[in-house]
Amino acid sequence: MIKKFVFTISIPIVLFGCSVTTTPNGKQVDMLPLISDKNRYLIVDDKNLSKAEKLENYSNQLSEFYGKQNSAYIRVLPRPSYQTNDRFTPIPFMVYEIDSNPVKIFENTMFNPNNVRITEYAQHDLRIPIGKHDLIIVNGLGNSRWFTKIDDVNFEKDKKYVIGADVKKGQNAQIFIAEYEIDNRFKVVEPEHFIIKKKIIENIPIGNLKSVKVY
Repeated sequence: MIKKFVFTISIPIVLFGCSVTTTPNGKQVDMLPLISDKNRYLIVDDKNLSKAEKLENYSNQLSEFYGKQNSAYIRVLPRPSYQTNDRFTPIPFMVYEIDSNPVKIFENTMFNPNNVRITEYAQHDLRIPIGKHDLIIVNGLGNSRWFTKIDDVNFEKDKKYVIGADVKKGQNAQIFIAEYEIDNRFKVVEPEHFIIKKKIIENIPIGNLKSVKVY
């Protein structure tokens, strides 16, 4: 009887730790960050990379899938709230998948001075291949995550893009992707540093793929 009791209690715990969410069209999307290390984290032989080296690996990781072809670059439009480092810091808009290929980060470890915060990845250029691609964007706040699907995003050679959100009173925020120029009077972590020139994607409802809770 004792063995039977332990078995029935342990099953829900295991399932919860490995849970995924299913979208309305039946596709499964892993609940960030509760997915396997292989799919979530960048793995390299050198365990003593500096922050700059980790960011470089993050930036160039998609060459594994697309080779060293012509590239464009994408990052999040910064906000003041991204510059904090506490439980109230939101997860910025980030490319979660491109053409079903995951975008990975490094796993942080305790007391490691070279840990990279999620906001630092988001505010760093990610190299993406030129041409049309399907993206899944993730963002979050607290234990909520929103997955937004954007199809047929056309990236042009050597251009730089930001992901941002349009917020109108009484309406839900909507994602845009835009080309920009820079204003060097402001720091790169200040939104005024980026002058929006042309929105190539706009009016995409946040969480159109799935909204999930992560515990």
